[in-house]
Amino acid sequence: MACDAYRKSKYIMGYLSFGKEICIDQLLMQAVADGKNICVPRVLDGENFVAAGFSGMENLRQGKFGIREVSGAAKIVEPEVFDLILVPGLAFGADGSRLGMGAGYYDRFLQQCKKARFMGVAYADFLQKSLPMEAHDIFMDYLVSERGIFSCDPSADK
Repeated sequence: MACDAYRKSKYIMGYLSFGKEICIDQLLMQAVADGKNICVPRVLDGENFVAAGFSGMENLRQGKFGIREVSGAAKIVEPEVFDLILVPGLAFGADGSRLGMGAGYYDRFLQQCKKARFMGVAYADFLQKSLPMEAHDIFMDYLVSERGIFSCDPSADK
């Protein structure tokens, strides 16, 4: 929350942690309190998710694959509006490379987010120099861990 990428953002996509992903629930709640427009994924099918409006922890349900998601008639937000997207991963490279769960949900969604900055969220022990990438994989602009925020692009604003 101390970086410009957060402070300057009006629309932020977060996530509701699953398995061993870092829990960012408190950050999501603070972002709502800060007046940010917050969304989290809602899985549609075996290939895609949408960005569903998030206003608090009280309206959550277990969605597909046991992942928490917003229940009810949450507003769906188009990918083009996001300024910042917090992305979970199994591991990240200092060059912005990302190892996800393998289904490609985030790669497909992030391709649609033309103005957003992407921030990978992981424990420092899971940050590597680089990871193997395929043509469709999306690179992160920033990485955040318990050791701080790091730019994957030396020319990027912090």
